[in-house]
Amino acid sequence: MKKVFYMMPSVFIGMPVYNGARHLREAIDGVLKQDYDHWTLLISDNNSDDDTAAIASDYAKRDKRIRFIRQIKNLGAADNFKYLLNQANTDYFIWLAADDIWLPNFLSTCMNAFHNTPNLGLSFTGIDAIDADSNMVRTCPALPLLTGNLGIRTVMRYVFEQEIAGKANLIYGVLKTDIAKIAWIRTFNCKLFWGQDMCFVLAIACRSGISVDRNICFRKRYSQPIYPKELFQTFNYSRNPYIPFKNFYSYMKGTLNATSGTVYFWPTLIAMSIRLIFNTINGISG
Repeated sequence: MKKVFYMMPSVFIGMPVYNGARHLREAIDGVLKQDYDHWTLLISDNNSDDDTAAIASDYAKRDKRIRFIRQIKNLGAADNFKYLLNQANTDYFIWLAADDIWLPNFLSTCMNAFHNTPNLGLSFTGIDAIDADSNMVRTCPALPLLTGNLGIRTVMRYVFEQEIAGKANLIYGVLKTDIAKIAWIRTFNCKLFWGQDMCFVLAIACRSGISVDRNICFRKRYSQPIYPKELFQTFNYSRNPYIPFKNFYSYMKGTLNATSGTVYFWPTLIAMSIRLIFNTINGISG
């Protein structure tokens, strides 16, 4: 029996997809099984050449909460994400990758956090990462530790957290739409760079609180194989805290763009400078 949530706001779900037919049904079924009913889903097919359009169209015919659009040309991944964000007409927005899986209490857990926590801009849950065959390949135990109210501790905790811990996954949390649009302008209105998704989350953390529930309600699918060495590092992520040297400058610039206009710009500059020093020392010694 589904839980009933009274007077709860609607969530606009944006699903960007390109050639995602293999897992698309499972992703949409995960939405349909949510115990939080106040949502609409827009699927944006980035001009796929597999069965994505047929599958999405069939679901749209069966449930009036689901809409489907096929782009006349491939926009590129980032612009497809942007298209969906710009279509959002509710106070709450979330991206759902076409191969990820929401457990039935994912949306309700996220939305309860908004209901119980003032000035929240992002709400997420614990996750497990799975491979193409739905086998678990890693855990991300550090993510709930990123929870915090708007303030220097929350921002610095996110800046210093190691990238391999999975902090980029917070981009798939429920977002306050207005804050998400500001974060997009701060971080994605430029050439794509490594770590852009993490800079987006940082831009939100500089403008609102973050909540990551400890319950695992989300399964993130890896599109690439997880090799034995990487599998070891993901379970022991403290052994691999380094940002690739070739990407550090653009990533650092992205973090500063994310914090620009806030009181967290200078602390972020200092924090990233410290990380650069440790990155360099450990890179040389390794």
